Amino acid sequence: MKDLLEQMRKSEAAPGNKIKGAAPGNKIKGAAPGREIEAPDTSLEPNRLHGYRVGKYTALRKRQMKIETEAWEQAAKEYRELLDDMCQHKLAPNLPYVKSLFLGWFEPLRDKILEVQEWCRNPKSRSNYGEFFDSLPADMMAVITMHKMMSLMMVGNGDGSVRVVQAALAIGDSIEHEVRIHRFLEKTRQKSKNKEDEEDEEVVQVKTTDLAVRKELERLRKKVNQLIKKQKIRQVREIVKQQDESKPWGLENQVKVARQMKDEEGFYYPHNLDFRGRAYPMHPYLNHLGNDVCRGLLQFAEGRPLGQSGLRWLKIHLANLYAGGVDKYSFDGRVEFTESHLDEIFDSADRPLEGKRWWLGAEDPFQCLAVCINLAEALRSSSPETTISYIPVHQDGSCNGLQHYAALGRDKLGAMAVNLVDADKPADVYTGIATRVIEIMRCDAQKDPAVEPNAEHARILVDQVDRKLVKQTVMTSVYGVTYVGAREQLRRRLKEKGVITDEDLLFRTSCYAAKVTLMALGEMFEAARDIMSWLGDCAKVIALENQPVRWITPLGLPVVQPYRKLGRQLVKTSLQVLTLQHETDKVSLLSVNFILFC
Repeated sequence: MKDLLEQMRKSEAAPGNKIKGAAPGNKIKGAAPGREIEAPDTSLEPNRLHGYRVGKYTALRKRQMKIETEAWEQAAKEYRELLDDMCQHKLAPNLPYVKSLFLGWFEPLRDKILEVQEWCRNPKSRSNYGEFFDSLPADMMAVITMHKMMSLMMVGNGDGSVRVVQAALAIGDSIEHEVRIHRFLEKTRQKSKNKEDEEDEEVVQVKTTDLAVRKELERLRKKVNQLIKKQKIRQVREIVKQQDESKPWGLENQVKVARQMKDEEGFYYPHNLDFRGRAYPMHPYLNHLGNDVCRGLLQFAEGRPLGQSGLRWLKIHLANLYAGGVDKYSFDGRVEFTESHLDEIFDSADRPLEGKRWWLGAEDPFQCLAVCINLAEALRSSSPETTISYIPVHQDGSCNGLQHYAALGRDKLGAMAVNLVDADKPADVYTGIATRVIEIMRCDAQKDPAVEPNAEHARILVDQVDRKLVKQTVMTSVYGVTYVGAREQLRRRLKEKGVITDEDLLFRTSCYAAKVTLMALGEMFEAARDIMSWLGDCAKVIALENQPVRWITPLGLPVVQPYRKLGRQLVKTSLQVLTLQHETDKVSLLSVNFILFC
C-alpha cells in the first residue's frame, strides 16, 4: 500500500500526462510520462472527469491518498502501542496470533522434554543436569520455555533473533524460580497439614464430634466463597464495560466519522463478500448495518420528491420505528397512528431536547427523530408531495430463512405465517408458534399425570408461554438448532421469568418445552423440515465421497463449503475398541449456508 501511494505521488508531478478523449489542453495528473490513460469521452462535458470538475476530482484524489496514508500510519501506531502495552504487562503471549502459534509448538516441545526427562531418569545415561531437568512436569517446562522465548523476541532488537546463551540463561532462570516456588508451596502445604494435626483438643472436638457445627461451618464457607465470586464477577464486568467504551466502534467514533463526512456531497461504502456471497461494509464504525445511531445519522446523497406514495410510506416508516406494538398494525393503522401524533412529531422536530421528547419513547429513537424532522418539513410545505426526501425507508423480511423455505417448498401455511401472502395485518410467526405451543400444552395438561408424565410440566408452563419465550428458538430453527440447543435457550428464558426456582424442575420443564416448540415448528413449517432433511442427506452422500459441498448461486457465484470438522464414534468389540471418524459440520451447516444464499 505504501509503495502504491508513493508511486501515485511521484506520478502527480510527471509532465505531459494526457487522457485520451479529453478536451484539448486538459492535462490530468496521475499517469506515467508519455502514457495515455483510457477514460470516458468528456467532449460533451469539458473540464469534467468521472462526473466531477477536474479540480474537484484532483482534490478528492489527493484527499483520499492523505486519508489512506493516515489510516496506515494510525494502524501501525495502534499496533505498536498494543505491542508495548502487552510487553509492559508481560502479556505478549496472549496476542491472538501468538496463541495460534503456541498451539502448534506446545505438543512437540512437551514430547521432546518428556523424552529427555526419561533419558535423565536412566541411571546409565544420567547426566549432571538430570536432577534439575526433572524437577518440573514437562508441560510446565514447555509453557515456560515458549513464553520466555516469545518475551525475549518481543523485546529484542527487532532483527527476529535472540542469542543462544542469553535465551538459555533466561529460560534456566525462569525454571529455577518456578522450582523454588514449587518447593515453597510443598513446604507450606506440609506445615499447614502439621498445624491442623496439632490443633488444641477443643477445636478438634468441634471438627470431629459436633456434626451440627461442622455443617454450619461448611454452609458459611460456601456462602463466603459465593460472595467472593460475585464480587470478582462485578469487578470483571466493570473492567469489560470500561474496555468496551474505548473500542473504536463506540459512539464517540461513530459521531467522529459522521462529523468528518457531513459536508461531503456523497460517499460510497466498499463491501466485502464472504464465501457465501453475503456483503458486509468494510467501514467498521459508521455504516447502514450498524445500530440505531448509525442509521439515524445516515441518509441518501441524492434526494427524491416524496410523491403521494412516498409520503404514505414515510408515515408507515415512522410507526415501524416507534414500534411498541404499533408495527403490528395494518398499513392504514400505522398511517393513522402517525397522523394522530402530529403535534408530538412537530415538537420533536423543532425542540428535540427541550420539548416533550416524544421521539425518545421509540424503540429506534434516533431514526425516529430523523423521520420526524423530514416529515415535519414535508407537512409544513405548501406541497408535501414535492418535498425532497433523503430518508431511507427500511423494509425487512419476517424471519427470512423460513420465508425462503416456505417459497422453496410451496408451503402456503408457512408462507402465511411469514408474510409471503397478502393480508390486512402483518402476521407474526413468533406469536403463531407460541399460540400453537399453548394449544398443545393445554391438551397435555388435561391428561392424567400417572399416564402422561408431561401433564404436570404442561400445567406449570401453560401460563408462561409467550412470544418472547419461543422467539430465539424459532429464529435459530433455520440454522439447524438441535433439541439440546432449543432446550438450553428455553431454560434461560424460563429462568429469567423467575417462576421456576428448582433447578431440577427447571431442567425437566425445559426439556418438555423444547419438545413441544420443535413439534409446533414442524407442524407449521413442514416443507422447511423436509428440505432441511433432504439437504442433510445430500451432504452425507457428498461427505462419503470425500468431496466438498459446492454449488453455483443464481448470481453465478461459485460456493464451496469449507467446513471439515471430524466427529468420532467409538465401537467396542470383543477384541478391541475402534474409532470411526466422520465429517459432521459439512452435514449440519449445509442447510444453513444454502438458505443464506437465497
